[in-house]
Amino acid sequence: MKSVNGKKIAQKIKKEVKIKIKKLKLLPSLHVISVGENKILKIFLSQKEKACQEVGINFYPQQLEETVKAKKVIELIRSLNFDPKVTGILIQLPLPSRSDLVLCDQISPKKDVDCLTSSSFGRFVSGIPLFVPPTAQAITQLLKAEKIKVKGKKITVVGAGRIAGLPISISLLQQGATITVCHEFTKNLKEHTKKADILVSATGQPGIIKGSMVKKGVVIIDVGTSWVKGKLTGDVDIQSIESKASLVTPVPGGVGPVMVACLLRNVLRAAQVEF
Repeated sequence: MKSVNGKKIAQKIKKEVKIKIKKLKLLPSLHVISVGENKILKIFLSQKEKACQEVGINFYPQQLEETVKAKKVIELIRSLNFDPKVTGILIQLPLPSRSDLVLCDQISPKKDVDCLTSSSFGRFVSGIPLFVPPTAQAITQLLKAEKIKVKGKKITVVGAGRIAGLPISISLLQQGATITVCHEFTKNLKEHTKKADILVSATGQPGIIKGSMVKKGVVIIDVGTSWVKGKLTGDVDIQSIESKASLVTPVPGGVGPVMVACLLRNVLRAAQVEF
């Protein structure tokens, strides 16, 4: 079983972004709004900040208390929308409340580098995106780097969330794969995962994907992240799939770094293009 080095793939993308920023003499910035604090949130913010520093993107974290009112968040977003020095705006999801979509929709589509507004996501689904969601980009980059063809393959995506599962499914469908999407109401998950040539898991449930659930030679892309016993853990039970999978992306060090690099690519695009 091969373990993919996502950091190496991400480094190549970041190098390209850095060169273009320097060559075009751009001063892009990324403002990340987060509400409340937790272990995984801190890790994600740290990864984004470090990556921005590497390529020449100014990083501005906007940390808000968990008790903050939605009105206050909307006021902040609107002020960033109208600031010409702000290139990209991102809300770190999930939020403590159920107002994710309402707040994300306040972001200007021209600065929506995570592709979470209804407008941006609608364009992506229609095949005319302003930005491609970083998670979807990351999966494509990983598969290309490993020379794994998507067209005509049976791909099962476990998880249908707006950040990962849904955009990944749409992107792979657009590339010619036959897609099965599993979610919390799917019965007999194993029946669907067993058929997959490529299995993508994005549930955030540690160890949900086991060796008995996949066929020999399957390619497994682990997008899930959970904090278990003091460390970051994915959806895949690595020990049980070792004798089955031909390739797997580890957690950490697999999809995550590539996703962050693709986010930087979107920030660069926002700085380059007059939409």
